[in-house]
Amino acid sequence: FCVAEVGLGGRLAATNLLCGKINVFTSISLEHTQMLGDTIEKIAAEKGGIIKQGSITVVGKNNAGLGTIKKIAREKNSRIVLAKARQIRTNFDFQEFELEKPEKTGPLKISLIGAHQAENAGLALTALLELRKLGYNIPKKAIKNGLLKAHNPGRLEILQKKPWIVIDCAHNLGGFKALKKSIELFGHEKLFLVFAVMDDKDWKQMLGTIKWSELFVSKVNEDRALEPQKILKEFPQAKAFSSVGNALAAAKKIAGKK
Repeated sequence: FCVAEVGLGGRLAATNLLCGKINVFTSISLEHTQMLGDTIEKIAAEKGGIIKQGSITVVGKNNAGLGTIKKIAREKNSRIVLAKARQIRTNFDFQEFELEKPEKTGPLKISLIGAHQAENAGLALTALLELRKLGYNIPKKAIKNGLLKAHNPGRLEILQKKPWIVIDCAHNLGGFKALKKSIELFGHEKLFLVFAVMDDKDWKQMLGTIKWSELFVSKVNEDRALEPQKILKEFPQAKAFSSVGNALAAAKKIAGKK
């Protein structure tokens, strides 16, 4: 099996050379608007470009672009399968979820934390169930083990406790909203945010999403990186550093155990 992740859009992505049996749509939010369009509908239309004639389209019941994806799927005679997962319980080592749609499955465990990861696991599980209907022998035990072993570096990855050091590569508003919900798990007294971002991101809204106590800003070694001085103009209480490493060291220096 080849699992190919589409790049920027979908309609114009190089992955369109592949004829996928199953198209899986994760959450859609406003991103790369200068190339994909400035509304969810326009972005969903670009992403919907991966749908092939007669394929199967798996999409979350609560996906913001659902209406547009359904329309394109119908035009391409693609069968639409709606997925809905429910988080049952969670801690720092794993979370338990069950699939409610298209058919009750679970409960199952995943090692990734955050409610959005339960949704993602639900989409992956739905795709696997569709493959089984197509006649592929995928044992329940393989699904159970595969979900539990899945590891995603840089996504709510816990590097240290007391104080917590957690890294996350959320880089759009949707990602930051998911991050905000996940941060609540940690029961912290203060949140020190070490932040570096690309210039074309909606960083003002991103920084306004999370309630941080201290903001440490820096830049990554990329041509598109945002200069910390721009952030200081909007958030003068922030502290600027020449590297992410220096920013992290400064945050650790003043951090208490909580």
